[in-house]
This record gives sequence, C-alpha cells and structure tokens, in this order.
Amino acid sequence: VNMYGSWLLAFWKSGWNIFDFVIVLISTISLIYPQMPGIVVLRLFRAFRVFRLFKRIPSLRKIVVGVMVSLPGVGNAFVIL
Repeated sequence: VNMYGSWLLAFWKSGWNIFDFVIVLISTISLIYPQMPGIVVLRLFRAFRVFRLFKRIPSLRKIVVGVMVSLPGVGNAFVIL
C-alpha cells in the first residue's frame, strides 16, 4: 500500500521502505514454503522494524540513549556483585 501511495519511485528512495519490502517478501515466502530452511530465522528481522520509531519519536530516542549510556555502570555493578 505504501509503495503505491508513495508513487512507486519515491518508495524505493527510503531505506526503511526497502527494509519493510524485504521483510514482507520474506514473510510471504515463509507462508508459501513453510519447510524452507532458514526462512524462519529471517522472519525474526521483523523485530528490527521497531527501530524506525526512534527517528519519529524524539522522547523514545532520549530514553534509549539514556539506557545505553547507563549500561557500562550497570555492567560494572554487576561484576562487583
């Protein structure tokens, strides 16, 4: 739907749209050929679509950056315990 709504050519200029297209294509193939080896693992890439929200929601990006900055300190505390 997004491909037709974005006038086809503009759709392919966005890396996220290409990523979404590949994920939908993999999901469709896995429905048609469920016994194909390795295709189920590729479907796990759907979880990475959440990263697109970081660009659209600045407050979510701040939270994620804060968690990433705190990880070394948490790791040090874990090692001490």
